[in-house]
Order: sequence, then C-alpha cells, then structure tokens
Amino acid sequence: AGGEPPAAAAAASTGHPRAGCLPGGAGQSLVPPAGWASALLETQAASAPSRKSAIVEASALLAALVGGGMRTLLFCKVRRVAELTLQYAHERLSAKAPHLISKVKSYRGGYIKEHRRAIEKQLFGGALLGVVATNALELGVDIGSLDCVVLLGYPGSAASMWQQAGRAGRGGRPAVAILVTFASPTEQFFVRQPEALVRKPPEAALIDTGNPHVLRAHAICAACEAPLAPWDLSLFGPELGTTLAGLRKQGILTRVPDHQDGGFGVLGEAAVAAPGAGATRHGPRGRELKPRAFGPAPWVHEAQRNVSLRSVDEKRVLVVDAGDRNRLIDDIEYSSALWEAYEGAIYMNQGVTYKIVKLDLGRGVASARVTSEQYYTDTRDFTDVNVLSRTRTGADGRTHFGRIQCIRRVFGYRKIWKKSGKLLDMCDVDMPPHEFVTHAMWADVPLAVKLYLDAHGMDFIGGCHAASHALVAALPQFVLCDRSDLGMDCANPLAERARPLRVMVYDNRMGGIGVAAAAFQRARRMFRQALAILESCPCVPGCPSCCHDPACRGYNYVIDKPAAIIILRGVLGVFPPGVHVYGAEAARQAAELEASSAAAAATEPPGGST
Repeated sequence: AGGEPPAAAAAASTGHPRAGCLPGGAGQSLVPPAGWASALLETQAASAPSRKSAIVEASALLAALVGGGMRTLLFCKVRRVAELTLQYAHERLSAKAPHLISKVKSYRGGYIKEHRRAIEKQLFGGALLGVVATNALELGVDIGSLDCVVLLGYPGSAASMWQQAGRAGRGGRPAVAILVTFASPTEQFFVRQPEALVRKPPEAALIDTGNPHVLRAHAICAACEAPLAPWDLSLFGPELGTTLAGLRKQGILTRVPDHQDGGFGVLGEAAVAAPGAGATRHGPRGRELKPRAFGPAPWVHEAQRNVSLRSVDEKRVLVVDAGDRNRLIDDIEYSSALWEAYEGAIYMNQGVTYKIVKLDLGRGVASARVTSEQYYTDTRDFTDVNVLSRTRTGADGRTHFGRIQCIRRVFGYRKIWKKSGKLLDMCDVDMPPHEFVTHAMWADVPLAVKLYLDAHGMDFIGGCHAASHALVAALPQFVLCDRSDLGMDCANPLAERARPLRVMVYDNRMGGIGVAAAAFQRARRMFRQALAILESCPCVPGCPSCCHDPACRGYNYVIDKPAAIIILRGVLGVFPPGVHVYGAEAARQAAELEASSAAAAATEPPGGST
C-alpha cells in the first residue's frame, strides 16, 4: 500500500489487549513473533472469568491512541456497536482530554450523504484524530494517511481484514494494525493459532447474479448504457428475460425503435443464438427479422443514482428529530427500521442518544427525541423458515440447496444497561412481519441419530441449534462473507411448531447473495470444520468459543453441545456406537418411532394439543 511501511498486527483477548509486531511490508510474508500465541493464551486463561467487554476494551484503546496524537480508524461490524464504541470513547476522553471529543466521530451506513461527505473531508484533511466506522469506510473512500487501525472483531474474511488493516501506513509511513477479538469460535481459533490468521489467503468474492432484486437495478442501468438484446443473456444469466418482461410491463423499459422489425418476444427464440453466430432469423419471404432490444423509457435518467451499493432494500425510512423541527438524522432501509426504529427503541447517532417515539411505516418516517437514558435496546423477535423448493442434492443424499421463505417478526425488546450489560426490563411491541425469499443449504439428520439422542436423554433440538452455530462459525473460513450475511434456524424455547430433522444456514438477504450456494459446494469440508470447532473446545456444555453465538436470536437458550457433536458426526457418516442409519435395524427403530407417535396422537383429546 505504497512504499514498504513496517506492517504490524496485534490480537487482543477481551480481557487484556496485547500487541505482537509482525515485521514485513507490501508483498512480504508476515510471521508472528515467538511467544505471541502463548502470551495471548496465558492472558486469556488468566482473565476468562472476569474478562471485560471487547467493546469497552476497544473504546479505551481508541481513546488512548487519540490521546497520544495517533490518527486512528476503528472498524466495527455493525452499526449499533459503532455508536456504542464512540460513546464509550467520548466518556473516557471527557475525563482526561475533553478537548479531543470533537475530534472523534463515527461513520456508518444510514447517515445522510451530506454528513458522510463532511466526515470524509475532515478525516482526509486531518481535522479528525479518530473515527469509529463500519465497513462503509473499508474501501472506495480516500481518507488520507492514518497511523493506526483497530479491528473490533475479525471482519469475517482475510480479504476484509487486510483491506481494513491497509487503511493505515499509506505513503511509506510507519503504522500499526490491532485486532481486538471477541469470544467467538473463529476468533478464539485465531488467538490460539495466529499463524493461521496472517497466512490465510484472501477468499474469492461471491455474487449471486440471479438475485432478482440486484438484477433488476443493474438491468435498468445497463439498458441506459446500451439497449439490452438476446445476446446479453450470456452476461446477465437466464433470469434476464423475466426481469426485462417485468420492467417493460412497469413502463421502465421500452422497445428501441431501430429494433422493431420482426418480433421474437422478450428474448424469445433468438436468445438461443450464440453471440458470435448472429441473432437474426428470416421470415417466410426471406426478410431478415431482428430481435427485440430494450432501452430506458424517456423519463428514466441517470438510473445509477438510484442504486444503493450498500443494500438491496429499495424501501427507505427517514429518522427525524421531533424535538428539532423534524431535522433529518438518518436514512435507513425499511427492513432495518423494523429492528432499529420501533417505538421505544434507543437510537444513536454521532454519540447522541435518541428514543424513537413514533414509527409511521406508511409514510416511511421514524420520529425520535434526544434522551439521557443510560440503557440500549435489543429486539425480541422470532423467525420462521419454510422450504419452498429443493433444487440440488449432494452426492451423499443428505445435503441440499434450494429456495426458502423467511418470516420474521419483532414482538418486543429488552432494555440493557450500558455500563454493566445487565437486563433492566422487557417490553412488548407490535410490528408487522418482514417476509423475504432467499437461498439455503441444509443437511438432513438421520432419524437414527435422533433416536440415539432421545434414548440417551440428550436434546435433539438443542443439538441442531448448536451445530448450526458451529456451521456459521466455520463458513467464513471457506467463503468470503460476514456473519450478518448468514441466517440459521435458532431454536426458541417457547416455539410449539415441530422442527424438521435438519441443520440449515441461509443467505440473510432478499433473493440470496451466493453464500449458501458456495456452502453447498463445500458442505463436507464445512461440516468437518464445524465438528473440529466443537471437539477442540475443552468446555462441556458449550461456550462462546465453540457454539454460543452472540448474534443468536434465540439467545443461546436451547443449546446442547454433546448432541451437536453426534449430529455433525451423523451428517458426515461417522456414527457413534449403537447408532444404525442403514439396514434392518434402522428400519426397525424408525417403525418403533412411528408407532409411538401414532399412539400418542390416538390418546390426544379432540381439538389437538394447546
């Protein structure tokens, strides 16, 4: 990244951050110094029971670096964490260097364009000493030279890690990059094996070109550049025809006058013609017929300005300050508003705390007022997953890929003290469901595995839940993705619906983004890595280092690690003694289970269970 600046990296346990210098530069190999891993493990083991929050540690580090005059960029993975980290850093600076508070700001998606551009200009010009940002500042914005980058949590991929770390040290300046780890399985794996972190090659980027929400916007932009014709199928994929038909029906695209001779329909027969072979045919009298091509309607101009690079959600909600003449604070996605801007939610912007007093989804406006509350809020929600179709099945006959429907509903929220993280209160809220269709990869768990777990008093549902967490932890080691890109079936202790015998991960974006498809192609390796994560952790019931996920919407209530190990072994075909999956014994056990289920149904009172 310009010259040969000495590269540095550090990993910090969430108790006592420690740095380890890695000599090297652009294009050079990075080797951890001797004793780095052992020092981290000793620190981790000694401080595990009383470990502080990684967010608190990172904010203290930021305040210390800024106080020492180092221009620092701190990356967070989610918006709320970025705002909390900024507030904690401001609190530390207020006690020791209050004159520096105005020189530390946050930057994230959702800020209105004018605010983002002002922060970029201040950072580039040196007016700011510190910025807490999401990956919105990872690339694409010139922010000048920095002295230090702090990564609060592993970004989810080696590509993102090096991109973020490379924000410091431009122009031949000495620089340092520091990684502050959470207690997640992936991050603790890298703490124990730092060589695996610095030697991990960048992952291949993924994109699902068939995502109808993405394809629609890009087709409009492409049509503004040049009319879309049958040969463009080779560039955009087979879904282009359906997309163009919808855009034409809406009046966004129209027939191009120069292509109105003949008529194949919207990418009809001529669509099969190879690009080099021409895409015309002849009528009964030898007249040459041209395929239909489509360009933008006369009223469509600069379509690219309406395409968001950060979200596929076109519906927006404006967050306004009701106490300041409805001044615009933020511009967020509709789906995000359901989780961040419900009535009663604490909403943060540039270190200022607001409380949402009204959410009008019809008008797309969330009204907020400044508050001095010392808690933050977290949603209580439920997700229901329905398989719509199975399009591919692996060679083992147990792993599948297909389309699913996700239905999510926020039914309440928690109030959590900022200082202690303790629960203050739980409140109810009535929000409309958010439904979307996406792609998923799942594996059927053999019936005999469930029978074995039931016979030994183990929790099958808790095992599937823990196995799903381990899969989500393993997947970023094979595929370029972020934790927020992934969804999974999380068991809810209050749910009454019977759950299928499966473990599942899915694309957590409308229409899919290609992660589930890549996971399907690497399913066996991914399941083996998930099993290794569970078996290598010394804990018995499960912990944040193996199968407790801090982002779990089921709050890790229903978790059974020993059952998860048996389930993953069953999916891989490495069965424990006494488990029969094939043959007469498996058939006998299945028949016994069906008989017992039928007997239970026969004794159920009319009207079913309640």
